[in-house]
Amino acid sequence: MISELKHIKKQDSLFGGKVNGLVRLQQLGFEVPNGLVMDADLLNDYLLQAFPNFPDDIHQYIELDPSETLAQLDAVAFPNNIITAINTFFDKNKVYIVRSSGLLEDGLKTSFAGIFDSISDCHSLEEIMSAIRQCLVSLFKAEVIQYFQNNRLPFDQLKMAVIIQEQIQADISGVAFSMNPVQNTDQEMMIEYIHGSNEQLVQGKVTPKKISLLWNIINIPTIFDFPIEKLEELHQVVLKLNQNFGYPIDIEFCIHADTLYLLQVRPISSISSIVPEGSWTNANFRDGGVAAQPIPNLMWSLYYASWQKSLSSFFIDNQLLKEEDVPELMLRQYAYPYWNIGIVKSVMQHIPGFIEKEFDEELGVQKNYLGDGRKSSISLSSLWYSIKVAFQLNQTTKRHFKAAESIRADLLDSYSLHLEAINALSDKSPREAIELLWITLIEDAYMEAESTYFKQVFINTVQLSMKKNSLLKVLTTEQLFQLLSHIGNISHTKPIDALQAILHIIQDNEVLLKDWKNCSPEELIKWFSSHPEHSLTQVLLNFQNEFGYHSQRELYLLEPSYSESLKPIIEMIQWYISNPTSLDLELQAAFDQSDIKQILETMVKPSKINKIQKQIMYLRHMMWWREEFKDISTRYYHLIRQISLKLGQRYQSLGYINDKNDLFFATKESTISFIKNAISIEDLQREIAYNQLYTQSYRHFQPAGDLFESIQTPHDSGKLTLSGLGASNGIVTGKVKVLKDVSDIHSLEAGDILVTTFTDTGWSYAFSMIAGLITETGGVLCHASIVAREFDIPGIVAATGACSQLKTGMTITMNGSNGEIIIHN
Repeated sequence: MISELKHIKKQDSLFGGKVNGLVRLQQLGFEVPNGLVMDADLLNDYLLQAFPNFPDDIHQYIELDPSETLAQLDAVAFPNNIITAINTFFDKNKVYIVRSSGLLEDGLKTSFAGIFDSISDCHSLEEIMSAIRQCLVSLFKAEVIQYFQNNRLPFDQLKMAVIIQEQIQADISGVAFSMNPVQNTDQEMMIEYIHGSNEQLVQGKVTPKKISLLWNIINIPTIFDFPIEKLEELHQVVLKLNQNFGYPIDIEFCIHADTLYLLQVRPISSISSIVPEGSWTNANFRDGGVAAQPIPNLMWSLYYASWQKSLSSFFIDNQLLKEEDVPELMLRQYAYPYWNIGIVKSVMQHIPGFIEKEFDEELGVQKNYLGDGRKSSISLSSLWYSIKVAFQLNQTTKRHFKAAESIRADLLDSYSLHLEAINALSDKSPREAIELLWITLIEDAYMEAESTYFKQVFINTVQLSMKKNSLLKVLTTEQLFQLLSHIGNISHTKPIDALQAILHIIQDNEVLLKDWKNCSPEELIKWFSSHPEHSLTQVLLNFQNEFGYHSQRELYLLEPSYSESLKPIIEMIQWYISNPTSLDLELQAAFDQSDIKQILETMVKPSKINKIQKQIMYLRHMMWWREEFKDISTRYYHLIRQISLKLGQRYQSLGYINDKNDLFFATKESTISFIKNAISIEDLQREIAYNQLYTQSYRHFQPAGDLFESIQTPHDSGKLTLSGLGASNGIVTGKVKVLKDVSDIHSLEAGDILVTTFTDTGWSYAFSMIAGLITETGGVLCHASIVAREFDIPGIVAATGACSQLKTGMTITMNGSNGEIIIHN
């Protein structure tokens, strides 16, 4: 295909990354120099006339001298349709640049920056045709082949489109980065520019001037030799593009005769995980699901308050830190939450049995050190201090578990009372009553529930650290996982049991089964609304009433709960129906003390059975409570969503905000200040608009899960390896299905090995049909590990890079015991 850029209405894979970026810029209404586009298939047909075995015999071609390659291509005449199109497009009064656009160029993972050729200053037809050939033979460069090999890219994608573009005689040229990639600041753009042509800047022939601008700057200072109105326009263009793309971008631009032209847009492909200070991770937050996407301000302020309060209290109560020594424990980067793992590990050194490497592996945290890292000190003074700390931690644990049943009952009672109060609100309820309930729930009830959950997480972490080493002296890792399996009666598996009961009702009725197979969710919802007395309607409404606090993305306030619509529930049931192998799932019965004792008799000496049994039951008890308090946490996020929607609806009706969901983009502190008349409507609206920009600008970006001041671990010598932390026993061979988002869960097929970043309860019903689970994050006690063991499927967590290195359709063997992943094809 050959077409002028201005006539192209949609992107096409055959245009390559560079041209598709220009098409998108044009669609968004930006000024882009027109050009003539020749797609990759057209040019590949021409290339094959000179190199018939390309790219199969690529290695023989790269041994040729570049001049030989070009001469071989010169010997083949251009097809007439290409010559005719260039003749029609060409204007002798203009200058052109011929630009390569590789199929995989300017991608999120593959940039090919500076590898393919582009030729500027073409004044004649002959120069343009020569430039096209030169672009094409840049496919043969050794560095291109190396790039394909290093990134395991398929060589059938070694193709190139070309655009012959009008070359602007620029007054100013430059590159604008939506974030500062040098300082790793996520809300500061960086602009490099020169006076004159952009080619000199891109080729590094001149040193550019630099400007750094904050995203939320209102008045740009007039201290630059850059027209201030154009700089203001460029600032807004970069923000708009970043928000549109949803990940950090850089753009090439130029200014001529008071017009800002955009010449290229691409992802910033190499973003460092280096930060100016400290060590940070979003482990645990990923497991909870809250960090699966950028979080709006309300969620950030809730997580900041609850994590800072609960972790600092844990440190102080257990004499691990003094109150005045507690540092900042939370950080937000790229709109994602991180916690201060550096300070946590420095504190954990005082706990007997702490080994940094094992701690990181259990959480799925990247190493930035050699060997085992830090360990518990063994000097006489430190040993005495460690004994005191261990005693204090055990006392804290005992008090926590002694009160756990009472706390759980109080939290569930509070949940029911708050839900009843929210449901009682109407359009006629006083605004002040809604605001008071919102504040009470946010400031008191939520903080109690979330602090309890976090405290359980902290207890589990330190107790596992203290007990794991002694257990692994007498048990293998596989044996330990076996004993930590089948806890039973976990709250997050109860909805699956209820769904199974609904399925059997539908299966036993041929008419119902036919309707559920052939009708859309919308048609079924309409049927239920017209048959309120039908037994199936009642069963579904009972499910919605009991489990309505769940959602597909647990803990994410922007995600509708099941109580708000039957549609996601119906979709889950229809998915089960379309996958009959998953219909009759029976979860394994939970191990009780006698079962564990019998298993231990085959593993350890009789003299050790009682001691090991006691420790195993203790860990199982902790794991059960972790899931129980996580379920309660889920309930309270549901409450916060419901009361925030009520308050948002009222504020929208009063004209304070544009949409009922806007309040999710204001911190709890700002909303409380607004309620107390401490800030204006304009202040609240300004914060909401900026936070919407911030979260949307990173919605398609998956940042590093761990941030450090320095990375010391040497890289492997170009060899790609893949492994993780074994979390659920078993070895299985199967086809990979890589899913980045729970909304894609319906594409799973029976026997797939699911590969994803993390799982939460929104994924749980898929566990019934998959053959294995691999996640990029998590630890041996995370949700994915626990549920995989409940379902008796092999599980590997903390497999860094799994979603990019494993591809859908690959055949792999995974070992859930040792974390090994073997790629067969």
